[in-house]
Amino acid sequence: MQKLSKIKYTLSLIILIMFIPNIFGVSHAVKSLEDYEFMLSTFRTLSIIIPNFGNDTQKKKYEELKDKFQSAAERHYSQNYVREYSITGDTEPDNNEQASVEMFYQLKVEVNTLLEEIAQLYLDRTKLLLDSTAKQATTILIEFSKESGLGKYFYQPVNPLTDKKPYDPKEYHYFHKRDQIENNLQLGYKLLEDARRVYKHPDYIYILFKKTKTSKEINYLIQSHLNVIILTRQSKKNGVYIHQLINEPKLSDILSKYEINMGQVNKFPIYDDRIPQEFKIDALDSFKMVYDIELKRLPDSQKYLDANSNTN
Repeated sequence: MQKLSKIKYTLSLIILIMFIPNIFGVSHAVKSLEDYEFMLSTFRTLSIIIPNFGNDTQKKKYEELKDKFQSAAERHYSQNYVREYSITGDTEPDNNEQASVEMFYQLKVEVNTLLEEIAQLYLDRTKLLLDSTAKQATTILIEFSKESGLGKYFYQPVNPLTDKKPYDPKEYHYFHKRDQIENNLQLGYKLLEDARRVYKHPDYIYILFKKTKTSKEINYLIQSHLNVIILTRQSKKNGVYIHQLINEPKLSDILSKYEINMGQVNKFPIYDDRIPQEFKIDALDSFKMVYDIELKRLPDSQKYLDANSNTN
């Protein structure tokens, strides 16, 4: 009986020893796969952001980071997840090539720095866009209501031959769009503040000031910057919509100017001249479109391309 137990114990030990390398391999393989997928998704997001808002330095850095991602991905594809010495405890050899887990970590540190700059740009541009609507929107909320001084005139019949309306007929739609303007103004500023609060979260502050950060903590910082971008994009949509509501009478001129229909205006914001030219790039970016590509739809696109290149 004792002999049988020893045989079972020995067999169990042999099986365990045989599978120990595979246990470690799966762990590092999973880690490498997670980093690969996370970075791939992040670079897809950056592939829209950088052409739209990146300056020359950021564009150059983006290209460098893409090359580093390619190198790390190649190591991942080759299943070189971790250096051998890091498992065995041997001294690091001078010619030991980096493995994917280590390369992805270093890459994420640099991507985090770039995204931190970009996220701040999104915060600044979102405030600029919302502020561009706030003064006129506030005037509409005050003056174009039933309780305002102009309120009673919206209901009174007017003889077009003898009477003059006390308001510009082109602004009459403000009375009907007032609530939508207010709702979008409120939601836009709320989303902007939600984006700012991402950086005030205790976990973010704690990780930010840690001298040494784990891979998961770097992921958290990167995702925080991405969350800021997501929230500000939503906020920008509200600001853009306010411009569209305020400038609604321009629609007929837009359809005639570009010889398009309303469906095309909604699908391709580059045609929508209700949006001020300086904010069309924000409107397009919010819908994950690249400004320079969309701009080529316009007959005089080169003029805008030249103007945009001079501002970067």
